[in-house]
Amino acid sequence: GESRMEQQNVLLTNPLFLTNREDSLSDTGIQQIADACELMKLKGINPTSGRHSLAAKSIDTARIVGQQLGMSRDRLLPEYTNLDPRGLGKW
Repeated sequence: GESRMEQQNVLLTNPLFLTNREDSLSDTGIQQIADACELMKLKGINPTSGRHSLAAKSIDTARIVGQQLGMSRDRLLPEYTNLDPRGLGKW
């Protein structure tokens, strides 16, 4: 969905600003996610889990999708969860 910064035609690409709440979902973005969830319901798509990045708008999206599609918070995982140990330098 559209973020508040995108609504103002400001694109933040620096990873340091991913969690900035100023880049959370706009009202339009919230409605876009709700509409997408309704479409998923109509098509019989019922995910049991989801992954999201740490970007503010992604966290917001995961929260809305979880609420709309009946997924509990423990089924919505940040992208780094369950990383292969090799990715952490353990091998």
